[in-house]
Amino acid sequence: MGLRGAGSEEGLGLLPVRTVFMRSKVARPARAVVNGGFWLDEIRGAQVGGYEIHVGDTGLVDDGASAPFSILEGNGPRPDGAFGLGGRVFGSYLHGLGDDPLFRRALLNHLRRLRGLPELSGKALSGRAMRERRYDALADFLEERLRLDLVEEAVFRDG
Repeated sequence: MGLRGAGSEEGLGLLPVRTVFMRSKVARPARAVVNGGFWLDEIRGAQVGGYEIHVGDTGLVDDGASAPFSILEGNGPRPDGAFGLGGRVFGSYLHGLGDDPLFRRALLNHLRRLRGLPELSGKALSGRAMRERRYDALADFLEERLRLDLVEEAVFRDG
């Protein structure tokens, strides 16, 4: 992937950041410490996981702002992410955060509070555990309704 030429473009202006595109792509698993800010304050100090994937270096341009995360991998710890519009806009280089139970619970409870709904409680499952539960339920459903002996016979029949 090559750069066609120097220049700059205005973004949407939703986050107080400036991004410089680089020549090499970063793609790696990542863990980060939550520094907090707005709805992330409830899990401040916790570690969350995801993966970084980007072709740029983004930094905060607002001296009063602080990054919601400190990424531990690579040349870490280093700041990541930003809030804009009073916490209503959020951005980060950490992808897959929705699979992290702590992050997902904080986000969902924030959205529920905004809508006047009760917060979720109890143990939050990882995205992987939630998918495995659904796969198990599908397997149980099929096992109850199919003649698996006939399916196996059709699949493994010689000839």
